[in-house]
Amino acid sequence: MFGEVLELCAEAGLVQVDVVALDGTTLHANAAVQSNRSYEQIAREILAEAAETDRLEDEDVGDRRGDELPPEFSTAQGRRGWLREAKRRLDERRAEAARAIPASRPAPLKEAKRRLEEEFWTECQANAAYAAYRARGRMKDGRRFSRPPNPFQPPATPTGSINVVDPDSRNVKTSRGWVQGYNVQAAVTEQQIVIAAEVTIDSTDFGTLSRW
Repeated sequence: MFGEVLELCAEAGLVQVDVVALDGTTLHANAAVQSNRSYEQIAREILAEAAETDRLEDEDVGDRRGDELPPEFSTAQGRRGWLREAKRRLDERRAEAARAIPASRPAPLKEAKRRLEEEFWTECQANAAYAAYRARGRMKDGRRFSRPPNPFQPPATPTGSINVVDPDSRNVKTSRGWVQGYNVQAAVTEQQIVIAAEVTIDSTDFGTLSRW
């Protein structure tokens, strides 16, 4: 819809992009800066909440876990009796169904074995061919292999912080200090026609101008 309006303005001669101005304003998010948490802080709060939940459950059910076996399974004698009865019922159902037990199928087994061996042989050949290709040190066009990139080493835990009330917002720097919120930006022409708008979490406007 925004693009269609700009097209109509251009057809009417209202839009000329010779001069474009960009400015932004900071808006407060519906979240406090005190709600920002690092990964370690979030982990500690989760563990504390879990410990409190366990304490309350222990007060409620005592030593019981809540997943205890039914009474008939609580003793070895009860379990053996239940298994005997279950086997008897299973035998009765099989007798009523009277389905023949399928005989062995040597032909499908041999075919399955052949296919597995074929797939294994193909994989071995492909691995050997690739190893030889890398050992030559050159590609098909004669160029040598470049040095492989350094492996990426991720940090042990996520870095930075996030707001637990409004995760999309950030602590944005302004001329009056820091604000938990967003940087709302608009680009306008010399005729005061808005040609682009963006909501970012960047403190400066220049990065958005280069993306536009």
